[in-house]
Amino acid sequence: MAESDADAVLVHRALMLMYVETQIAEVNHAKVMRKVFELMTGDNSAILMAMSGDALAGTASVVKTETWFADAEFFIDKWLWVAPEFRDGGVLRRILEELRDLASHVGIPVLVTHNKGRQIGKPRSQFERIAEMAIFQPRGLVLGYFP
Repeated sequence: MAESDADAVLVHRALMLMYVETQIAEVNHAKVMRKVFELMTGDNSAILMAMSGDALAGTASVVKTETWFADAEFFIDKWLWVAPEFRDGGVLRRILEELRDLASHVGIPVLVTHNKGRQIGKPRSQFERIAEMAIFQPRGLVLGYFP
């Protein structure tokens, strides 16, 4: 778990790389750092860090929220990112296992959005074809763990 100023700096650097990859919007560095500190110190949030020596190999953040349609609470990710040189599956598995353990410990589900980045080629489903006609771009899927 991220706990120190040094951790926040490592996470911020990783997020800058993630945002370059996803190309969702222009990044406001100060806003990102404020959010990192908010999630790192919040009572209902956490930042996970997968280290490889001194390097941050991957990171994820979750925040507790509730659905608009029911009284159920769950964790939803703010981000999940693995550095390109660590994308053999081991780091991602460690992060997902930590998220699973957190959800089990607290007793509420965790939902993770898988962002595949910009999609090239034929959409996979009717929903994606319709969304593409409306100028939406497929961005992934949601995965869940329910303790």
